[in-house]
Amino acid sequence: MKKILLSSVSIMLSFIGLAQSPLTERIDFSVDNLTVSEALLSLCEKADLTISFDSRWLENTERITFQERNRNVTFLLERCLQNTEVGFKFVDRRLVLYQKPPPIFTISGFLEDSLSGERLVAATVYDQLSGKGTITNEFGFYSLSIPRGKAHLQYAYLGFQSKKFRINIRKNLQFNVPLKAAITLAEVIVTDQRYYLSTGLSMVEAPNYADGTLKQMPTVGGEPDLIRFFQSLPGVQSGSGSLGGTHVRGGETGQNLVLLDGVPVYSISHSLGLFSIFNENMVKSAQLYKGKFPAKYGGRLSSVMDIQTKEGNDKAFHYGASASLVATSVFVEGPIRQDSTSFILSGRRTHLDPLFGEIPAEEFDPATRSRLGYYFYDIHAKINHTLSEKSKIYVSFYKGGDDLRVTNSFAKGENPSPIFPIDSLPSNISLANDFVRINWGNTILSARWNRTWNNQLFSNLTATYSHFSFQLLNTTVQSGQTPTENFTRIEQYNFDSNINDAGLKLDFDYLPSSSHYLKFGGGLLLRAFNPTINYFESESPSLLEYNFQDGLLQMPNTDEQRYFATELNFYLEDNIQFTPRLSAQLGFHNAVFVSNNAAWMSFQPRLSVQYNWEEKGNIYAGYNKMGQFLHVLSPIGFSMPFDLWVPSTQTAPPQTAHQFLVGTQWSLPAHFSFGSEIYYKKLNHLITYDSDLNQILTDASQNFNWENQITSGQGWNYGIETSLKKTKGKTQGYLNYAWSKAERQFAGLSNDQRFPYQFNREHELKLGLQQQFGPIFSLFATWMIGSGQFTTPKIVQVAEDVFEFSVVPDDIALNTFRLPPIHQLNLNFNFHWERPKVNHYLSVGISNVYNHRNPLFAVIVENTDSSNERETKEFFSLPTLPSLRYAIKF
Repeated sequence: MKKILLSSVSIMLSFIGLAQSPLTERIDFSVDNLTVSEALLSLCEKADLTISFDSRWLENTERITFQERNRNVTFLLERCLQNTEVGFKFVDRRLVLYQKPPPIFTISGFLEDSLSGERLVAATVYDQLSGKGTITNEFGFYSLSIPRGKAHLQYAYLGFQSKKFRINIRKNLQFNVPLKAAITLAEVIVTDQRYYLSTGLSMVEAPNYADGTLKQMPTVGGEPDLIRFFQSLPGVQSGSGSLGGTHVRGGETGQNLVLLDGVPVYSISHSLGLFSIFNENMVKSAQLYKGKFPAKYGGRLSSVMDIQTKEGNDKAFHYGASASLVATSVFVEGPIRQDSTSFILSGRRTHLDPLFGEIPAEEFDPATRSRLGYYFYDIHAKINHTLSEKSKIYVSFYKGGDDLRVTNSFAKGENPSPIFPIDSLPSNISLANDFVRINWGNTILSARWNRTWNNQLFSNLTATYSHFSFQLLNTTVQSGQTPTENFTRIEQYNFDSNINDAGLKLDFDYLPSSSHYLKFGGGLLLRAFNPTINYFESESPSLLEYNFQDGLLQMPNTDEQRYFATELNFYLEDNIQFTPRLSAQLGFHNAVFVSNNAAWMSFQPRLSVQYNWEEKGNIYAGYNKMGQFLHVLSPIGFSMPFDLWVPSTQTAPPQTAHQFLVGTQWSLPAHFSFGSEIYYKKLNHLITYDSDLNQILTDASQNFNWENQITSGQGWNYGIETSLKKTKGKTQGYLNYAWSKAERQFAGLSNDQRFPYQFNREHELKLGLQQQFGPIFSLFATWMIGSGQFTTPKIVQVAEDVFEFSVVPDDIALNTFRLPPIHQLNLNFNFHWERPKVNHYLSVGISNVYNHRNPLFAVIVENTDSSNERETKEFFSLPTLPSLRYAIKF
């Protein structure tokens, strides 16, 4: 039969005048090896029907043969068309055929590392013919609905070689795909830029450790660190002098939601912020959300860091070790049962504390006889078991902590402090001892069960437990003599914060079609808080000896403050593809919080809309509301950690934030990409202390209650972020710039006027360059420059031979003093070479190459004698430091 573009066949026969529809007439009919078109024409001739159709719809159909007796015309038409994608309808006494939309089938499964069995998070799956695509969830599961017929599927993941398949889809398929790690970065293939550009600057996926990016970045001492990568992004700042935590878009450290395998983490820092708790041997994937928050996340205002740990190799045993100038770590992983059960275990500990103990006191600090002891440690463990092709369980554990001890001893005639200009101890004091101990840490446990119910529905059930503790203990003992007797004066204060929580949550991923991706679920979280501040001072008539090294001096018994809280939340989100170019993310997070006879409900809508310009780029806009039922109290202006975690109460309502953003992301020639985003965030129901540390300690000596020590306020954060990146080839790098403003206003502070937020730099420029010189050697250089932070210097009043911090009056304008700008260059030289079954890694680097003195904080020294002199003294962060790390993996 000749091919024709369009044919209309009309058969006109006179009707017999029957009152019934021609389609209900019953006839005998048979066909013998006819095409579908021929069978239809024959049937219409026998049934006296006029028919119209496009012959192209039936060109590739098979010939048919059948015989029917006493059947109505409708049945016979359906029999002729049963193996085609053509339907029919009767319009104006004419039979009209039409082409049905092809049936939709779903391909689903998991993407995994071919060598280890680790499932790959945020990998892309894309069909070139239909233009449909999706991304794997945090457990490597994907579901893609496409029309029946041919499909050209591409599977890709950063740092891995992509795979392509040409298949003919005739039914739903379960299709697991293993990917091989790329030999070099240049081999990585990005299959469809739309899926990589869609998140913009609001969400960033950390590079997979397999591609070496995070291992090669310069760090203090040589320890690879995930948080240092996040702090290289625009809008993410470290605290003063790289200490003090992570501040996202003008937010506080306590406003970051950090999840480790789904469990909230309350402190992610070692060494007061120099390192994080995330051991590179354990991290599988990490996402940072600064805006466009998915509905499943709630409980914080500034950001979400979602970190997933590795599952362990289920095919072969591997182990390794590494040593840097800071710490030593080891790991082992392997199958317990081949291809079904595996484990991974990793430990890390500092090795500097024995070195401190060997330094003679007079050499360590000539001005004071001092002793310093410090260490941190991490232990990670995870086991998983495959119950079936559709069901898997995971159990993960983390425990880690820091312990810092400083002991100072001063004798008569010695300078007790190199910081302040004091010649001697007070006349009646002959000996002074000072002991400081800070320790903090986390214990985390999670158990998860995920199941694939069908090609479109995936669920994950998680049970969690978390314990966080923080304690700061400072004790000062002065011994002396009055005209009549010896005496010992004791002064001690203690900051103590403990949180225990246990939770259960259930999450669903449902993909009914290629245009909708539904996520929904809920959870229950039980918390217990124990925030405490104690202050104690007394004077004894006899000279006493105290063992400060062991911390034997104890606080008197005081009444503890305990709070119990319950949080119930649920969420719903739909990622909608309206057209190939227009998409949206609609959802809400709703939470109910009950604590100490106070109940709160927080409805948090989420909305973002995106428009794509083919594969070149996109523009997007969004709004989200976030709620936070927890507060972190810290005295204004102090860089030391005096943090207390407290729940929302009638006195301290939940914090809220409304964020609006507009952004764009573009793919440029030569593998460059550019992104920019403008945001505005309004914060409400913030709280802080209404007085400084001296007054807080004075009140703590009686009966401290934090609810009587706070004032409420609001905040404004806004700015613009830009990022230019090159992520392929032997030369890669980034140029990130952010301009931002962060302001606060609290009743009763700073004349009730707005003042700058302390941990915010108005301008910040960050550069990174990674150069691969060959298969073994590469260089990674980073440089940053930023505006000085605003601060309120504490006034140190010096009278004769004593000094004390003065109380800052409430009417003094806060944060009007600006520290000098900061800038720093860091270099890392990386070597990676392979031998049969052994990988070697060596990195040698320098932090703060040209030894710029970046300010940490400042004080004002005020002489109260006749001179009344005032002098501002600045204190600086780390000088030039070398870094060295060697790692071996078998």
